[in-house]
Amino acid sequence: MPFKAYEELLPRAMTIHHYPSCMYQKCLNSATLNCFYGESTMHEKLIEAIASLDEAKALELTKELLEAGEDPTTILDDLRRAAEVIGSKFEAGEYFIADLVMAGEILK
Repeated sequence: MPFKAYEELLPRAMTIHHYPSCMYQKCLNSATLNCFYGESTMHEKLIEAIASLDEAKALELTKELLEAGEDPTTILDDLRRAAEVIGSKFEAGEYFIADLVMAGEILK
């Protein structure tokens, strides 16, 4: 099972359990959140695919979600969350300008 980036799941954990971000931001990592949430949903897989710049997987998952009757606004929210993860990776020095260009092409 692929690990989820805690940056993308932390807001979900705080929303569900109302945890203050300053309290748990450093102790929640991807392994902890995977144990807490179990298997990835298709939405989480879509966010992960976009955040890892896997265009083919992102398109495939988007198509599957639309064919399953998923609300397009929910998918757009996933794209926003993926963009936030990409921005965090850029700020951390993990991604560079070329990665941002690739992400922009995927999100287009």
